[in-house]
Amino acid sequence: MAEPTATAELTNFLAAVDLGSNSFHMVVAEEIGSDIRLHDRLREGVRLAAGLRDDGSLDPAVEQRALDCLARFGQRLRGIRPERVRVIGTNTLRHAKAAEGFVHAIEATLGYPLEIVAGREEARLVYLGVAHSLAVDANERRLVADIGGGSTELIAGRGFTPNLRESLHFGCVASTRAYFPEELITVAACERLEKRVRMALEPMLDDFLRHGWDQAVGSSGTIKAIARILAENGQGSRITHVGMHWLREQMIRLGSVSALTQLRGLKADRAAVFPGGFIIL
Repeated sequence: MAEPTATAELTNFLAAVDLGSNSFHMVVAEEIGSDIRLHDRLREGVRLAAGLRDDGSLDPAVEQRALDCLARFGQRLRGIRPERVRVIGTNTLRHAKAAEGFVHAIEATLGYPLEIVAGREEARLVYLGVAHSLAVDANERRLVADIGGGSTELIAGRGFTPNLRESLHFGCVASTRAYFPEELITVAACERLEKRVRMALEPMLDDFLRHGWDQAVGSSGTIKAIARILAENGQGSRITHVGMHWLREQMIRLGSVSALTQLRGLKADRAAVFPGGFIIL
């Protein structure tokens, strides 16, 4: 897609940057009347959550990897007015302690201020992103799931309105690291993570079931990867209980994170964080 060049042409441009715990994303678009024309969409797998230490500090090598990515993003953003750029930090930046220096480095590298949002605000933004990307019936009830690198957002809403928003403190990067530390995929490890997820869901389950939904939508890379694997292995075009059971058996049969690359449809860069995200879903 064309990259905006001359500063004079950028009056109607806007951009969003999402500093996720697994991937960094950036979208640059142009307002033309009541329409939005997409100019650029970038994604880099930074895996910020993998650098979060037990004491809340960040590994300097991971910080540098993040800043290298943001330097590339910053080149694409140059010239867009600050009030038309929103830069969001999520779970890992919420939990990183003494990260002021890193935050300042992010802002200096990008050239725009960083806003670290709370989990429920992240959930609200996820829901709105999904709703605006679909043909929305104002009365349709929707359940949205987004499995990030460090947290998982669950939202139930109707039309464009998110009614229930929860942010759970586990994601694909952190959970793969915690529950499959030596890259071994075992029944016991899967069951331990499943138990943690069930315990986290239990207090909110009644409220979500009372709200109900007509449609369930997954918006994250993990969920898209699961859908692609199932489709390419003849397990249907949608994610179902039967398909998930089949994929769980395949993972356990393969037995290790490195062996997951044998699954048709799983990209190599996703395999390293796939077990945690799959079990959460």
